[in-house]
Amino acid sequence: MVRSAAEMLACFFMSAIIASNSVQWPTMIIRIMGDPHNNLDMEEDGYWLSQADVALCTGDFAYHITGRERSLSRKVMEFLRDCGVYTILGNHDGINHRPSVNYGPAETEPGCQTEMVETLGDYYMGYQCVDLENLSLVGGRPFSNGNSGIQHKPFGYRDITVEESAQKIVSLMEAAAHDNIIFLSHNGPKGMGEDRDSMCGRDWKQPAMDWGDEDLALALNHVPEGKNIVALVMGHMHHHLRGGGWRRRMAFYKGYPVVNAAVVPRIVRKGVITTRNITGEFKEKKIFQTHHHFLELELEGNRLKEVRDLWVCKGNRNSLGTKMLIWRESIHGWGQREKSTE
Repeated sequence: MVRSAAEMLACFFMSAIIASNSVQWPTMIIRIMGDPHNNLDMEEDGYWLSQADVALCTGDFAYHITGRERSLSRKVMEFLRDCGVYTILGNHDGINHRPSVNYGPAETEPGCQTEMVETLGDYYMGYQCVDLENLSLVGGRPFSNGNSGIQHKPFGYRDITVEESAQKIVSLMEAAAHDNIIFLSHNGPKGMGEDRDSMCGRDWKQPAMDWGDEDLALALNHVPEGKNIVALVMGHMHHHLRGGGWRRRMAFYKGYPVVNAAVVPRIVRKGVITTRNITGEFKEKKIFQTHHHFLELELEGNRLKEVRDLWVCKGNRNSLGTKMLIWRESIHGWGQREKSTE
C-alpha cells in the first residue's frame, strides 16, 4: 500500500507528539538547611549540601549575636560562601536578642550585618536575584522578624517602607532571566492563617495570630505576568510549637507552593524525628545516632515534583538518609491550589 503525502505527514506529526511526551526531563535536587540556631557541623553539613544541585539556607545562625558568637557567625558565613550555599539572613543575624542581658528591645547591630553580608558575597540573597542555568533564585527582605510593618531594618535599607520593600521584590522578579523562580525568604507571607499551627502562626505568645510578612504578601499579589514561582522557601517558624504540637510545613499561597525548612533543632542526637505532611498526617521514627536535617525539593524540569524531609546519619555517607514525605505531586496533586489562602 502506498501512502499519500498527507498520510505520511500525519504519521510524522504523531511520532513527534509521542516522542515529546516521552521526554525524560532532568531531575534537580534543591537541598535546604533550615534555621541552624547553633546546630551546625561544618564538615558533615558541608558534605551533604555539596551533593545537591542547588543549596539554600534560611538564616538564623545563632540566638543572639554578641562577642564569641559574632566571631563564629563570620566563620559560618565563610563556610556557606565556600560551599556555594545561597543564604538569606534572619532576625537573629546581626540582631541583639539576648534575653538574659538588659539590652532593652532588640537592637540592630549595623556593623555585624555589614560583616555578614560582605562575607557571604555573591551567595547573599537579601533583595537579590541570581540566574542559574534553568531557573532564577530571588531573595526577599533579609533580617525579617514577621508581623506588621518592618521591625528590623535591613542593611542598606534603613528607611524602607512595606510598600517600597514589596515593589523591590516585584522588580527583582521582573529582572529574573528565567520565568521559573525559586523564592527564598526568612519568613513567609501574611495571609496564611491565624492559628498557632498555621504556616506563619504565632505560637510563642497568646493570642495566636498571623505573623507573616506584609511586604512579601503584597509582592506575591503582584507577581509579574509570565513569571512562575516554582516554590517559596521559608524558615523562621519552628516546626515544634511552643506548648506542644507541630506546625504545618507546606501550603499554597495564591496557588504558589510555600515550604518551611525550619526544623529546630536540626541536629538530633537521640530520640524521635517527626514529619507532618500537607494533609496533616504524621510520620515518626526513632533514632539512636546523631542525625542532621535538611529539607529537599525535587524538580523535574522546572516543575515541583516532591517535598520531603531528609535526615542523614552523621558519619554514614554510604546511605542516602531517611526521607520523610511532605508532599508528592503523584499522590497529593495540585488540588490544594484550589484551597489557597486568599
